[in-house]
Amino acid sequence: MIRHWKPALCALLVAATFAAPDLLAQSPPREQIVAEDITESRPATAEEKEEFTRAIAFGKRFFDIGDTKGALENYLRADSIFPDQPGVLYNLAILMVKEGRYADAHARVERYLSLFPEGAEIENLKGLQLELDFQKEVEKRQQETKNYVEIFNRGRYHLSRGEYPQALRIFEEAAQKQPTDPAVAYNQALAFEQTGDFVRATEYLRRYLALTPSPADKNEVDQKLFKLEAEIIDMRTKFVCPFCGVKLDDGATWCHRCWHGPYLFDEPHWNSRPCVVGASATRTMFFADGRFGGNEVLSCNIKSGRFGDALSYTPSAQRAIRDARKSEGWVYDGDLLLEKRLGEQKVLVLEQGADVLERLLAPASGDVFAYSAEKGGAGRWNLATEDFVVDGVRFSKSYSYDAAGRIAKEKVTYQNRGACDHLIGMTADYAWSEDGTLGSVRITGGYTGLPVEGSPTVAWSGTLSFAYDPRGRLAREEFVLSSFTKTYAEKPKHGWVRDEVTDFYPTLKWKKPLDVMRTGDYCGTSGTKRLANQIDLRPFYTVSPGLPMLLPFGVVKMTVDYTYPESFGGK
Repeated sequence: MIRHWKPALCALLVAATFAAPDLLAQSPPREQIVAEDITESRPATAEEKEEFTRAIAFGKRFFDIGDTKGALENYLRADSIFPDQPGVLYNLAILMVKEGRYADAHARVERYLSLFPEGAEIENLKGLQLELDFQKEVEKRQQETKNYVEIFNRGRYHLSRGEYPQALRIFEEAAQKQPTDPAVAYNQALAFEQTGDFVRATEYLRRYLALTPSPADKNEVDQKLFKLEAEIIDMRTKFVCPFCGVKLDDGATWCHRCWHGPYLFDEPHWNSRPCVVGASATRTMFFADGRFGGNEVLSCNIKSGRFGDALSYTPSAQRAIRDARKSEGWVYDGDLLLEKRLGEQKVLVLEQGADVLERLLAPASGDVFAYSAEKGGAGRWNLATEDFVVDGVRFSKSYSYDAAGRIAKEKVTYQNRGACDHLIGMTADYAWSEDGTLGSVRITGGYTGLPVEGSPTVAWSGTLSFAYDPRGRLAREEFVLSSFTKTYAEKPKHGWVRDEVTDFYPTLKWKKPLDVMRTGDYCGTSGTKRLANQIDLRPFYTVSPGLPMLLPFGVVKMTVDYTYPESFGGK
């Protein structure tokens, strides 16, 4: 609500239906002014004297009947014939006061006092001069008040139009002219609130209360102060989910309302790919025999500063995120995403529970993705289980956490429908260093095939290790596949299947582990194409942004080397 200027200000503006000074009642116009009294510097003609006398007489008669305007016109006429006559100057001053022409009256009084310091009306005019000086000061204050009201209303106009910088500039000008007007302080608070400067907004609301000893809206203002102070705390302690815009507590790993994340702001491996000159991330692969397997430059993913710097909560940042989602067809219920629409069709539906997102449904396909969570601290939720899809492959994943709330283990299951439909399981075990950084992650995987295949068991194991530079920045990630074996429990029952297997692995011996690090895990054919289960590291997007990939056949080592400009800080 925009505050208007206060009644006291209005009273000051309209108080000048100026009461005529009391002195006027004691200072009647001089009645006897005749041509013979004229003081002149030139000879007067008889016609001029007659005209002068006539104007004086008419002026008196108009005054007697209460027509001060007519009287003033005639005395002005007389003054134009013979200027600076003491009686005329005196009467003009009196009549001009009655007509509200205070500046003109003041000029006539000044003229009289300078020309006739010993004049008959000198005492009366000195008193009148004092009153006129006072009236002049009142008019000055009235003009200042009028100017102030105009400035104030211009500020209110810009505020109502959402032009907050202009409103603040104008209100500051108004505050310099009327520093004790509480309405200015209130409207300054409103403008600062809309710009997101809640600290200044609370400062001016408190000033408003200080300038208004017993405001009628004190409860309303106190509630606004409480909300603003809560927002200030949130801006210092919370960040905003970059996908849905929900406020999250510092230390939260996931957004519990859309399950985007992780947001591991303090981890060096999540601050390893800034989009600045001098930074790079290069992935290199090596085959089992040591041959170079190629390299690629990974794209940057930190637009400015460190990971999370741009995610600090502000109302404007939150609005921008929500506006972006709404433009894509997302529908909100307050702070929560409900669904995504394409025209009238529901593309995705989010089933929000009391505390967390529980399910995501795709009505067109019938797909359902489930989530569960565990309490991770005040206002924080840790993702316990989730379903997600990468390139058409559906993964189910579970997490467990250590006493410090850090991820300790990830388990992944998926059915590789792009190959032989094996149900594959994988596990990542985290090892944290004493200084709190991630030291290494051991990743294992495998499956047991069908009896028709000979019940093969596949198992692989690898370790992702991290190296840091003296400033705590991630210098290198290195994934080494330490083992990859396949053991057939028996010969396949069908001859054509046995032929396929022996074609894949000519040196195979049944019931003995076969090292497939060089060749890969082949499981069947489709026409002339060999089907295989690649080691899929894509579900481990939470381990490091440089890890998710399908490991090419025969690759046993992968490194990512990082460089940074000197200005980019460490942990």
